[in-house]
Amino acid sequence: MPSQDEDLDALMRQDAVSSEDRLDALSKHVRRWRDLKVEIADLEERLATKSRSLRDMERDRLPELFSASGVDRVDVPADGNFPGAQAELKPFYQAAIPVGWPQHQKERAFQELDALGLDAIVKPSVVVTFDRGDLEAALKLCRELQKRDLPAVLDQRVNHQTLTAALKELCEADRRPSPEQLSAIGATVGKIVKVKLL
Repeated sequence: MPSQDEDLDALMRQDAVSSEDRLDALSKHVRRWRDLKVEIADLEERLATKSRSLRDMERDRLPELFSASGVDRVDVPADGNFPGAQAELKPFYQAAIPVGWPQHQKERAFQELDALGLDAIVKPSVVVTFDRGDLEAALKLCRELQKRDLPAVLDQRVNHQTLTAALKELCEADRRPSPEQLSAIGATVGKIVKVKLL
């Protein structure tokens, strides 16, 4: 059985078909495209909502329930078409200093990293801004930076995985940063329940 796309292609190739029939067929396909586009947007929104709910369960609700129950692991047997699951309460660490943060917020974050003794994980770089068409000056920069009065900005970055690993090391060495420090470096420390399907 031919698909709707094949029907449209065949219809468009026929010389005897009136332009009104072609327009009707084309309109049906445009409606079909519109309906698919709306359905995809709805599915993407539903997926985003379900993903947020799952993340909230893993980071908030389930850790609260595990703590209240005094357990750190729960096994759930398979049930019908649903596989078994193994849930385990574990520490959770996450930290990132986004490139898009305002400069004052990034500066504070790097001051806190220094105060926490984590300055060694920072990768500094120097950014110089040139006028348009000033390619020659850019090429000479390495040799002439000290001689020229170019506007340079010190830029610092930390890979989020490196920062998260350093945060984990601090916490596990009983040097957990204060809530203010955690906020400054874009960090979250808590518990998470990891569930794996069996």
